[in-house]
Amino acid sequence: MCLQNWMMEDIKGSLEDVYACSIVIDDSDVDVEQQIDAIQLLGVETVPVLVGPVSYLLSSKLAKGTNMSFPLLSLLHKILPEVISEHKAAAAAYKNLLSLKGVTAFGFDLVRGTKILDLLKAVFPSGKCAIESIVGKEKLVVSTSCSLLHTAVDLVNETKLDTELKSWFAFAAQKIVEVNALARALSGENQGSPNAAAQASRKSSPRVTNEAAALRRSDHHRATNVSTRLEAQQKKLNLPLLPTTTIGPFPHTMDLRRVRLGFTASRISEEEYVKAIKEEIKKVVELQEEFDIDVLVHGGPERNDMVEYFGEKLSGIALTVNGWVHSLGSHCVKSLIIYGDVSHPKPMTVFWSTMAQSLTKRPMKGMLTGPVTILNWSFVRNDQPRFETRYQIALAIKDEVEDPEKAGITVIQIDEAMLIEGLRLRKTEHPFYLNWAVHSFRITNVGVQGTTLIFTLTCATLTSTTLSTRLSTWMLM
Repeated sequence: MCLQNWMMEDIKGSLEDVYACSIVIDDSDVDVEQQIDAIQLLGVETVPVLVGPVSYLLSSKLAKGTNMSFPLLSLLHKILPEVISEHKAAAAAYKNLLSLKGVTAFGFDLVRGTKILDLLKAVFPSGKCAIESIVGKEKLVVSTSCSLLHTAVDLVNETKLDTELKSWFAFAAQKIVEVNALARALSGENQGSPNAAAQASRKSSPRVTNEAAALRRSDHHRATNVSTRLEAQQKKLNLPLLPTTTIGPFPHTMDLRRVRLGFTASRISEEEYVKAIKEEIKKVVELQEEFDIDVLVHGGPERNDMVEYFGEKLSGIALTVNGWVHSLGSHCVKSLIIYGDVSHPKPMTVFWSTMAQSLTKRPMKGMLTGPVTILNWSFVRNDQPRFETRYQIALAIKDEVEDPEKAGITVIQIDEAMLIEGLRLRKTEHPFYLNWAVHSFRITNVGVQGTTLIFTLTCATLTSTTLSTRLSTWMLM
């Protein structure tokens, strides 16, 4: 078991006591050593996982009114005494668990760490590059490749997934069973192949292989260049030099949430639901016109989430009821599960976009989520390369971009809010990722007319100005 101290602190006032070394359990402050003792009394050995001092400071934020003229790392000397004290408790627990001397353990991610074995051959002596020969069989610890914080808890909690789909998945509880099975197999136990039936079912299922999602040859360049398109768009839309618009979603009130929940639970009819959503859209449109916004949005009152909404309507994707996973700090999300070929069975946004356009003479933006963001916010099938799945999603979104255009929507926003989240740490892998990420974005809008204006939104900050400029240039081409 791993015990993790995860928090973001406000640094304020006199800047004393900036390292908070306790977390709240059952409404009481208990320090790490007490937590370890309490868990060990239950007969469970635990490895504390603590935030290091540099990460702690760099992930903190300055409280309102605090002098911001100093670098956060200048506080390092103030928190080190507490850090050392807390890490001693952690180290003691870890030593009790492994009872090893010197370097206690090596952690190797052989799932995503494609270059790990090459590294081992370079670093360790000849003949000792196998993990077992590095640490000894008695010291080999089998683990998951990442923290189970990033995995839903238990498939038992999923009441709407059918038996076949459940047999293909492993949430945190199932992964622990798999780790135990792998450890026993490495110890020489012959357990057969417990996943063989599920793997055979998945491989042959028509739910996985969908002819409608077969990769079509698609160019990623629009028919006309940027300057020609700008001229045509201006002639059609007649926008001012610096037109105004909003990102898209408007706040969802409690009344609006009750309407969506009531419709989902079949407590209100479809007619009542459509009427309530139309009223909300009308309010949003009138508000934007009052503020003289040039390009309007419908506000997305019918959408629960920018990714989940599309996941519900694309084939090859499953949604969970209780599959919450840790994202950042205390924030959790329900990620999609992409289990098969992704395709676009029918229009997803046209009904609401055209309804909103009928309420105003100003341009109404169609609002879509891009393929890279959908991919990066999902658990992705592992039986084909990620870029192939991304191409399938791009082609599905391409169909959806063309649907509202045919219905008279001439401004469309394709959000890639999670584009940078998929960027790997190893810089040598950046060009490959960015090439296919931008390629997929451009596929989504390659089929629209030159008079149709395409927006995009990326929320993450790019640390490299060169990278940011290159990304913007690629997406415009």
